[in-house]
Amino acid sequence: MTPNEINLKDIPEVPGVYIFTGTGERMLYVGKAKNLRARLATYFNSNVKTVKTERMLAAAKSVRTMVVSNEAEAFLLEMNLIKTEQPKYNVLLKDSKAYPYVKLTKEEFARLIYTRNTKDTDAYYFGPFVSAGELKQTIEFLREAFPLRTCTDSQLKKGKICLKYQIHKCMAPCERLISREAYHGIVEGIRRFFRSEER
Repeated sequence: MTPNEINLKDIPEVPGVYIFTGTGERMLYVGKAKNLRARLATYFNSNVKTVKTERMLAAAKSVRTMVVSNEAEAFLLEMNLIKTEQPKYNVLLKDSKAYPYVKLTKEEFARLIYTRNTKDTDAYYFGPFVSAGELKQTIEFLREAFPLRTCTDSQLKKGKICLKYQIHKCMAPCERLISREAYHGIVEGIRRFFRSEER
């Protein structure tokens, strides 16, 4: 696919998902964007592309978009399409490592963790995801929206407020500045966010 085959002016500058399709409308790649026009422009305005991207663009016959209300909805839609449609260029792994997951612990004051190990039965897992880099960015986004603690259990027990609280990225359960009930409400918010992915 070449820049001449897509009119970027027709692409809205809003959050959404973009889908590259090949012969027979087969999905080749699904991606999410805060700004669809700006994101798609990077595929055609950049001279530096990965081999995978070059191959995908060469196989692509068209690209379509799906508009949503915000980044969170774009993330969920992208995740669901990848899981249900298995687009070729999303599922090509760079190595043999296991797919990454989001882990939500079942501790008294739960944590949100990036992991490739799902053997801990005392936790919720959401995924799997294809891109480790994008997943880490997603976790940071979720921590902004749902400020759960990131400290270890030993740090929690010390009961000393850390920098995360001061920059509004934690509710300081270490000093009981948030009740168990309110904290569990934040945890439930994350579970609702992943409501269709809980396992």
